[in-house]
Amino acid sequence: MGIDVQPWWYPLALGIIFLAIGIYIFERTNVKVNRILAVVMGLAGALFTVLGLFVAHSHFRPK
Repeated sequence: MGIDVQPWWYPLALGIIFLAIGIYIFERTNVKVNRILAVVMGLAGALFTVLGLFVAHSHFRPK
């Protein structure tokens, strides 16, 4: 019952959230500082997403 949240989900979820926030900020503002923040958030989100996929791949590898 419910979703079984395991530690390998955390970086993947965090990456997707950061990526979404970065894209949202980038699309909604024209201020240069906010654009830089949005790019940094997007890069962090992409990094966490790749890390999360790697961890998930390692978690589900046949033993």
